[in-house]
Amino acid sequence: ATIFADKVQTKQLCISDASGNPYCIDRATLDAYIASTPSLQAQPAPQPVVNTTPTLTSTPTPDQQPVVDTPVPVVDTSITTTQ
Repeated sequence: ATIFADKVQTKQLCISDASGNPYCIDRATLDAYIASTPSLQAQPAPQPVVNTTPTLTSTPTPDQQPVVDTPVPVVDTSITTTQ
């Protein structure tokens, strides 16, 4: 038989092998087993590693000069003032 459920509450969990021999465990026994098995104990989530070293994508050559656009000033001569 197959049982599908969101939650099953029981005092014992029993599992049988192919020969039908059951193995039953209760909460206290399961807690003791988990406490004595380091790989089953809750582990804190590892902290992400943040790389703060900048990565250069290219190396400029000494003969390259930066290009700078110098803005040309614009004088608006259409504005007149009256006194």
